[in-house]
Amino acid sequence: MDRIKVDIDGMNFYVVGSDDQEKIQKMAGELTQKIQETAKANYRLNQVQGLVLTALNLLNDLHQAQENLDDLASENPENEKIQKSQEENQALKKQEQKLLEEKRSLDQKVQDLTQKKKDLEGQVKDLKSHLDLAKRDLKSAQDQVALFDQKEKAYEDKVYQDQLTIVDLQKELSLLKGSEEE
Repeated sequence: MDRIKVDIDGMNFYVVGSDDQEKIQKMAGELTQKIQETAKANYRLNQVQGLVLTALNLLNDLHQAQENLDDLASENPENEKIQKSQEENQALKKQEQKLLEEKRSLDQKVQDLTQKKKDLEGQVKDLKSHLDLAKRDLKSAQDQVALFDQKEKAYEDKVYQDQLTIVDLQKELSLLKGSEEE
């Protein structure tokens, strides 16, 4: 956007826009000319009254031009087609604007979902890490259980062997007691 300095009827203004500077200067010149014409035709008016009357005259010219355009459109079917085409063009521009807004909204949703996906992927990574740690702990616990099972089996075997020894000793003791009694 450019700032363009213009002089309208002796007053300085800055116009901000993207139009060509020459075009804006030309319009400012035409407006000054219209203001001066109105002031010459109505010399009793002060500056503000002259400006308001000029604005009213310009609006009248605009309405007459619109009426002439409407009359031309109704007289010539080709002009009617052009007008319909312009109306369709405006409707398409509105639809385009609506679609652009929808696209921006969808882009934001995609961005939000992408961030959510990244967050969830990070959580999955953390959970996998915890799972791997839990698996290692489980494996270690299973190894300890297997070791305890081996020790238990060894103790059971030792207890069994000790029980056999006790039974043998009891038999021997019984035999010894029986030979003493004789």
